[in-house]
Amino acid sequence: LVCSVSDRNDLRLTDDQRRLVRDSQLRKRGGEGSNIQVLLLDHMLLMCKIKADAQTGEERYSLYKRPVPLQMLTMCIPDDPGSMRPRMAARRDSSTGQQQSASAGQTVSPSGTIRTLPPTAASAAAAAAATAAGPASPGTPATTASAPVRPMAVSLETDTQKDKYAYPLQITFLGRNGFTTTLYANKLADRKQWYQSIEQQQQELMERHCKFELVPVARQFPAGIRVTTADVYDQGRGVVIGTDHGLYLGVAGKPTSYQRLSHLKHDRVHQIEIHERLNVMAMIADKDRNLYVYPLDHLMTATTSSRHGLRVKALHTHVSFFRFGQFQDQDILCSVRSTTLSNQTIIHVYKPVLAPPKSRTLGRFL
Repeated sequence: LVCSVSDRNDLRLTDDQRRLVRDSQLRKRGGEGSNIQVLLLDHMLLMCKIKADAQTGEERYSLYKRPVPLQMLTMCIPDDPGSMRPRMAARRDSSTGQQQSASAGQTVSPSGTIRTLPPTAASAAAAAAATAAGPASPGTPATTASAPVRPMAVSLETDTQKDKYAYPLQITFLGRNGFTTTLYANKLADRKQWYQSIEQQQQELMERHCKFELVPVARQFPAGIRVTTADVYDQGRGVVIGTDHGLYLGVAGKPTSYQRLSHLKHDRVHQIEIHERLNVMAMIADKDRNLYVYPLDHLMTATTSSRHGLRVKALHTHVSFFRFGQFQDQDILCSVRSTTLSNQTIIHVYKPVLAPPKSRTLGRFL
């Protein structure tokens, strides 16, 4: 394999798990000498040209394109394979000169192939063409089948050549300085096997390097409701989801358990964060991006009557974002407000003030 040092390092051909999945010859758009040897490894796709060494006679594989990692590869089968083949000139000429060819004993197929008819069939075709044209007008010389025909510049194509390398497969490299190339297979089954082999190897590679498992958290929200933020509480057993239309509360692992907290008259929830040690939930909501802090007890376990009596004032307005943290072993809440007019950023720091154990009032941040 003839390639650069960087490509050789990326291929890692000496690794124990390296294996060749599939290899065969495909063809790029062109004439003789346009065969491309395609090799599908377990992690990359190689497109090479085979050249024989003049002295030793051994085959050398030189890279036709950069090696394509399977994670950065996409495939596409064009909808109209015939439109990508170099036969547009034959189609255009055949549509303009079909009548002349028929009078000369030749027919033009829809694919642009010129076929010579037997003498009897040629005479019948000429007669049919003359009948379709109608009787000649006075003063106009009659046209016979033996009249000379102007030669046409059309491409002749036999039936055996028509089906060769007519099945395109488009390959795109999505990486930096990527490219898109189209290779043609000789048979439909060959193209299908290439597509399935690459797709299967991509799936195996994704499962091998999978770091996270995707699980559904909640059911699909109705159209027009966009999820913006979420947080968990009770050691991950409960989930609070913020959307453009308020808050939703549910149980982890039960996608159909989510219900809207209708007693909180907020929309456009931008950010939420739950602090279980302080037993509070802070969030940025409403059009003015107000910062609110709610006690978890009143949100999760309070009765309907007590919920209606819950009133919380905004700590600040036009807040960009906030974060809970610690300073000198004390929990604090920091909010950031950016002003575009004065090009300044103001950070407000709040510390919690807990209510007495037997008091009915709520704790607050100062």
